[in-house]
Order: sequence, then C-alpha cells, then structure tokens
Amino acid sequence: MLQVIIRADAALSLGTGHIMRCRTLANALRRTLGANTLFVCRAFDGHLADLLEQDGHAVALLPASATPAAGSTDYREWLGAAIDDDVTETRAAITAFRQPGSTLLLITDHYGIDARWQQQLRDDVDLVLAIDDLADRPLDCDLLLDTTYGRQPADYQAHVPASTRLLVGSQYALLRDEFNLPADKVRSARRHARQRQRLLVMLGGSDPDNLTLAILRLLAGQDYQVTAVVGPTMPHWQSVAAWCDARPHHTFARAPDDIAGLMLAHDMAIAAAGSTSWERCACGLPSLIVIQAENQLQVASAIAAAGAAKVLHLPLSATAIESGLALWRDDDDAWQAAVEACLAICDGNGTQRVVEAIRQRLASS
Repeated sequence: MLQVIIRADAALSLGTGHIMRCRTLANALRRTLGANTLFVCRAFDGHLADLLEQDGHAVALLPASATPAAGSTDYREWLGAAIDDDVTETRAAITAFRQPGSTLLLITDHYGIDARWQQQLRDDVDLVLAIDDLADRPLDCDLLLDTTYGRQPADYQAHVPASTRLLVGSQYALLRDEFNLPADKVRSARRHARQRQRLLVMLGGSDPDNLTLAILRLLAGQDYQVTAVVGPTMPHWQSVAAWCDARPHHTFARAPDDIAGLMLAHDMAIAAAGSTSWERCACGLPSLIVIQAENQLQVASAIAAAGAAKVLHLPLSATAIESGLALWRDDDDAWQAAVEACLAICDGNGTQRVVEAIRQRLASS
C-alpha cells in the first residue's frame, strides 16, 4: 500500500497555491495508484483543512501561534516554527498515520523547508518528492518538481543529489483533469468572431488586500463584461459580491466548480501569478498578471516574454490596465498569437506525467 504524506501550508497571508497544487496531485495519486493521503499543515488562518477533508484526505493540523508575514524574505518564518520543531511534529503525524507494510512517499511543498528538514525524516519514509520554484537552497529528495516555465535541470544541479530525478518545466504543471483540454477544442472555442469584451478577474485564493475590488473600481466606465472570481478563504468576498450585484454586465463567483469552463468562456483575464497561470495557459486565455510579491516576477516575466501574458506592477492604475488589454481586444492577430503562446506553454497533462514519474521511481526503489 502506498501512503502519501504532504507537508504544505495555506494561509490568508501566504495564499492557497501550494495546498491547491498538492491537492491536485494527491487526488491523482489516490485515483491512479490507490494511495492513502495525509496533509500535514499548520493551523494558520485560511489553512483549507475542510476542503482537503471534503476530498477524503486526512489532515493533521500543527499548532500555529500566528500567521507568518508573506512579505518576509526569510522563508524560514513561513514555516511557523523552528525547523527542528516542525520535523518533530511532522514525524509524530507520520507515525500515527503509518500502516504496517506500507510504502511511504513524503512530499514537501514549502519555501521554509530545505535539505536539513528533509534529511531528518529520511529514515521515516521510503521516497521524498520536493516541489519548489525558487531553486535557491539545498534540497534532499529523490524527485524534484518545478513547474516554472523555462526552468532548466542545470538550475538545480548544485542544490540536489546527483541521483535526483528532475521534473522541471511547465509541461509538469499540476492541473486538475478539467484542464486536460485538446488544443483543437481550445482553438475552436477561441475562433468565434466577436468583440473581445469578456473579462475574467481572479486574484488568487485569498486576496487579503482585496485587489479584486480595487481592479473592479479601476474598470468602472469601461465596456467589459466582467466576471469576478474569488477563492473560498477570501475575507472580503461580500464587498466584491455587492459591487458586482449593483452593476450591469458584472458577475460574481465564489469558489466555482468549473474554472476551466469559466476561462474558456472569457476572452482575457486580470489575474494573480502562481498556479493559475498554467490553468489560463491550458485554456488559451491571455492575461494581465498582477505581481504581488517579488518571487512572482521571474515566472510572470517569462510567460510575458513568450507572448501569453503581460505584467502589471503595483500600484495599479486604470491607464495601465486599459493599455494592457487594448491590443488583445482590438487586434485579431495579436490576440490569436497570445492564445497560441498560451497553448505552447502548458498542455494540461502535467499531473499525469508527475504521477507516472512517481510510479516509475517507486517501481525501481
């Protein structure tokens, strides 16, 4: 029996991306390999344990004294505890979860975790998969997953053991099955002749600063059909809902089930960086990417350089938004080129590729 332990966190200040992509992988491992799954998370505000349990995953919540400040460049603070204490608490969760005769896969997806953390749990598990997108510290793992567009194996050669299998690049993006879309289907949906005025606004799972409402206000007076999407832990969702309810051609959606369908039904997006960037690419949806943290700039800039997006920096302005959207809205060729650039970046099959790589490594170990 395969048992999977995932150490990752979500929080109002940190966002939901790490948990959401691990949720996608955990669901696929359970469905494909029959795995039992345990998430080990700190009990930060916005931890998403309820969502994980609804999917059928076990959750061990570690105590948290305070939510870490996302603006800190010392990622060790994001762990919510000293490394040795976090290891001890995670080991206790693994011990309680372990079943006799099982094979244990440990997945870490956390900027506060490095080789020192992983090495202390090596003897407790059979295989370690590290998910990362920083390439800035030592990691002790059997598999390394970094879905950054343009990432090269050489970026990790100094950070992982020589025996580590590297799964790098956006072809490994962890997307749900709904994003496994044939390119011809996406192109067909995008070829209908129409004015490109359908705009999707989605600023991440938590959006603690309510950039969603700020953007909606900046769009006031523009002739767009706007859908505002917020995540389940977004603290200001009622203000966004009220804004949309009071205006024609505005729609509000909180944690909708069919994100891929929404993306296909819109022409352009104003959106957060992170894992939803790959979702938008798989759906052929050109977007303005709002940079909210320094660590988002490299990935967003690479997507923009490929022609699939444009980058927006804070503070936002109506002029910057309108100038970013205008070419795609008004020029058929420019918009179609952006659609093709999206499809070239991500095809939606990344989760299956990662599961197969895990299966192969388990079979050879």
